[in-house]
Amino acid sequence: MIRRKATHDCKSLQRMKINSLSRKLILGALLGVSVLPMGCRRESARPAGPGVIRLHDVFRAEDIKGRLTKDELKVARTVWKFDGSELALSVTNDAPTTFGWRPGPGSFPLEIKNGRLVGKSTNSYPIIYLERASGTEDLDLLHSIEVRMRVSAGTNFGFRLMGGQPLDFKAVVEELAAFPWSTRSKLTITNEFQTYVLAPHIFEPTSRIKHILFIPTDVADATFEIESIRLIFRQEHLAEISSSSGWHGLHEIYHEALVTRAPEQIELPLNLPAEPRLDLSIGTIQEGSVQFQIGIRASDAPVEKNQWLLKRTVTTPHQWEPIQIDLSRYAGQGVKLTLALEGSSTGLLGFWGSPLIWNMASARQAKQQHPERPQGVILIWSDTTRADHLNFYGYNRETAPTLTKMAKEGALFEYCVSQATWTKVATPSLFTSLHPTSHGVHDIPDRLPASADTMAEVFRRNGYATVSFSALPFTGEASNMHQGFQEVHEGSSLLDNSKEGKNAREFVGRAMAWLERDRDLPFFMFLHLFDAHDPFEPRPPYNTHWAKPSDGETYDRMSKKIKPLIENPLRRTFGKGMPNLAEVKKSGEDPNDYIRIEKDWYDGSIRGMDAEVARLRERLQELGLSERVLIVFASDHGEEFFEHGAKLHGTTAYGELNHVALFFNWPGNLPSGKSISVPVRTIDVMPTIMELCQIEPPKGIQGQSLLPLILQGQANSRLRAHGEWKPFPAITERAPMFGLLKTESVSIVVDQWKLVHNTVRDNPTPEFELFDWAKDSLDQKDLAAAHPDVVKRLAAELAQWKTNAVAAKLKSDSDLAKSLSSQDLQRLRALGYLK
Repeated sequence: MIRRKATHDCKSLQRMKINSLSRKLILGALLGVSVLPMGCRRESARPAGPGVIRLHDVFRAEDIKGRLTKDELKVARTVWKFDGSELALSVTNDAPTTFGWRPGPGSFPLEIKNGRLVGKSTNSYPIIYLERASGTEDLDLLHSIEVRMRVSAGTNFGFRLMGGQPLDFKAVVEELAAFPWSTRSKLTITNEFQTYVLAPHIFEPTSRIKHILFIPTDVADATFEIESIRLIFRQEHLAEISSSSGWHGLHEIYHEALVTRAPEQIELPLNLPAEPRLDLSIGTIQEGSVQFQIGIRASDAPVEKNQWLLKRTVTTPHQWEPIQIDLSRYAGQGVKLTLALEGSSTGLLGFWGSPLIWNMASARQAKQQHPERPQGVILIWSDTTRADHLNFYGYNRETAPTLTKMAKEGALFEYCVSQATWTKVATPSLFTSLHPTSHGVHDIPDRLPASADTMAEVFRRNGYATVSFSALPFTGEASNMHQGFQEVHEGSSLLDNSKEGKNAREFVGRAMAWLERDRDLPFFMFLHLFDAHDPFEPRPPYNTHWAKPSDGETYDRMSKKIKPLIENPLRRTFGKGMPNLAEVKKSGEDPNDYIRIEKDWYDGSIRGMDAEVARLRERLQELGLSERVLIVFASDHGEEFFEHGAKLHGTTAYGELNHVALFFNWPGNLPSGKSISVPVRTIDVMPTIMELCQIEPPKGIQGQSLLPLILQGQANSRLRAHGEWKPFPAITERAPMFGLLKTESVSIVVDQWKLVHNTVRDNPTPEFELFDWAKDSLDQKDLAAAHPDVVKRLAAELAQWKTNAVAAKLKSDSDLAKSLSSQDLQRLRALGYLK
């Protein structure tokens, strides 16, 4: 099912010529508007938020006036045509006979013949490469790569873009053997030249592209002939298409944005609500002076009657500038809103990020009439955070004093089971309330299908502002986890990289600034905090909160000795290495000393993150939101510290990885001091939030609301649960990861038992392992031999669950695309939902 986005009146729905199902979905965005236009009907009797007009959704191509032609938008191309007719000059040209391209390992010879770059592979990883000499200061993004070539044999080809570090081809080939490059595609073997276009899974700023590595085939003894290689940067891409709406970022902060070029104008006919306020952000990606102008006039007035509400000049590219404009003097009127650009030169780009018109009267009314609903939701997703390293779960160190207070003020779930043990897979389960088998995300290249209905999309449809602070690509656009968010801050936007991954300080600061601007609106905020993830050494003073000042030098000495002994190439490339227990012992180092330092740093990182959450709570108090905001704290997975012989996560389905933290905090509303001991699941988080916000969750979800458990025994609560709690098995999936793991496991928790089924395993791991999770939370004592009847029963339950999960699998993007109109396809591709 595809959901068309919101518009503002029935006339708009009719002119868009969409089917009745899509029309119904669009109207869902109008929940909370007290009076709907004639002929429209409500989708729900319970409004969930104020009316909002999203200009991004209302926009049509014909709304652009004075549209520039492609001939007026000349942008230099970055292309190598090997007949010499068109060549990018920004290369270190110490290979002049091949226009800067050089042979790497497995590719020999490399020469120009008949206007083509030709060569032959000598192994299955033949690399040719180029070093850029200029353009590395630019913050524009790489949109796609285009190559025209023919190859005699092979299955795949791929690109890798690298920064300014010296090329270590031995390490590159080792990594490639373990983990294929994500920017890759299938080859077509034919005598004809083929044009291939690849879109990187992660947006790459020009400044981070120093070396371009290309593998034209993946077999030995294959010949390749390349006519051209082209890097298409965003400025070039936008010059080749009409001004439109899409998903655009400035310095890795992304918005649903309208894009125009000076001197184009957008003219939008609107019916304004009772107390309208215009919110948006503006910015550009080019050097030059761009003036953003916002005008308004009566619907039937000529353009000369425009009243200019804003004229603001931007001269610094690659940064967003937030704008708020009070439109209350035009309340209830039919108007035309003008978004115009003037530039120091024709064609300069302007981005109008997340332009929204809020009905502030409706927002105020919702708060007054529905105090039983939270105004906002902050979902804190704490990466790599073991439940048993948090003192509110009984840990002997005070790693989380603030979170402990919050857990005691609300409802704490003592045994929450994550549906996956690494972020890439666990986050889609959180957002869709689906098991990994059903949502389809298992490995690094996977993306959440556009057919998914995410928690952010549900909030968006119901009139909420939606913002994501995403620590890494697994929770951002590269995984299609931006679906439903109007604004996403990617982890690569962090300005302070002094401690890799310790992002809570900066992201909490940005979250507080966002709340300051939008304190009166209903909102959903996803706050992904990465501090507990490796590398574990935290910022001062937390680096010595439990660790010794000398531990840094000791750890470096150990790592240099251990790293060469790590057998898995990918584990060896992670930071200072991810050894298993046997490899540490082989080095002669004491595993207890090694892991003690990591645990001390790990605990210090959690303590540092907790301090930032304390800042967030203070700001909510200052803004008068502390009792208006539901905070949900959950961890995506844990971390292994040799409990089962290894480090890292995503490797098993054991307790140190899939027992995660979960509590709900809403002071004055949820019962205080509530502790629930029955097993629950992270897929239950979404329906719980939906019920607390009185929003209908999507059809087909596999989780259930935890509210009946939270309210159990609370006769005087003003909150009401609309269903009963039914115990369901808690499942964790751990699928193979190409290049890291070939094994596969799935676990099931029922009653007191936890069964781990190792479906694809390395000897001597048994097929089935059985644990008493309540007594053995780290799954150390296998009881399978003593309870064969339990193993048989739970194995049958797992088999039935698998059948159901496969039957509920989301429609793939390729299947979805077949059922869409060209207009829908273009829109979803512009948003990045479909590639």
